[in-house]
This record gives sequence, C-alpha cells and structure tokens, in this order.
Amino acid sequence: MHGRKKKHKMRIDYGKEECGDITLDYGDETAQPTSEMDVDRLESTAEKNWTTLERPVRENQLAPGTIVGYKTLGINPVTYTPEQLLTVGKVESCDSDTVVVRTLREREQVSFSGPVDDDSVAVQEEERHTWAEIETADWRILT
Repeated sequence: MHGRKKKHKMRIDYGKEECGDITLDYGDETAQPTSEMDVDRLESTAEKNWTTLERPVRENQLAPGTIVGYKTLGINPVTYTPEQLLTVGKVESCDSDTVVVRTLREREQVSFSGPVDDDSVAVQEEERHTWAEIETADWRILT
C-alpha cells in the first residue's frame, strides 16, 4: 500500500508595500453610445422604463447631444404587423420651432412582400420635428 504524501503549505510573500491612492477609470460619464450594442442597451432600457422617463418640454430641455426616444406607428420588420416602434436618436440642433434628430440605428425598410434591400438607405437619418409634434407625440428623454 502506498503511503500518503504529506501536504506542504506554500507561503507567498506579497510584501507590505502601500500602493497609495488608486483611481479607477470608468470612462466618461457623458459618453454617447457608439456601438451597436450600446444602442441595443439604450432601446432595451427605454422600452422597460418608458412610462417613467421624462417627456421633453420645449427647447430648454433638449440640447444638442441629448439622446431621445420616440414611438411612431410602423410595420414591425420581424412580424410584418403594425405597431408602435421605438426610434432612438441624438439631438443635433434645437430652436424655438424645430428639433433636428439623427437616428442612431438604420430603420429597416419593409413592404408587405418582405424586406426592402435598398443600398441607397443611409445608416443614420436626420429628421426634423416641430415642437407641436413632439409635445403631442410619445417622446422621452433617454440621457
């Protein structure tokens, strides 16, 4: 029969140096989403918290760079049924009459015969909206 081997404890000395103050960098708090995943996260959070998000009221709340979301009636590209679809965009400019928003995701064009493959569709669309439209439609401030 084999005898049991005795376990040896190994000690590692990490030293007793003081590191001083350590600052952890979590990035810029005001950084805007740049990747597809960030837009997915924004859309998901907006959908979950839609009723609790703040509605914009005139130009004093919307500054260039603000991320907004709004729902409009459209055709769902997955189910081909009409429903309220969320659009997420970044405010490019804002004045007393209009707000210019650049969408953060390309809208998939659909027809009742299926998706439309059109190379001329821009990745981001710039849209103009009047304040009357914004105040009566379903808009929210996301950031």
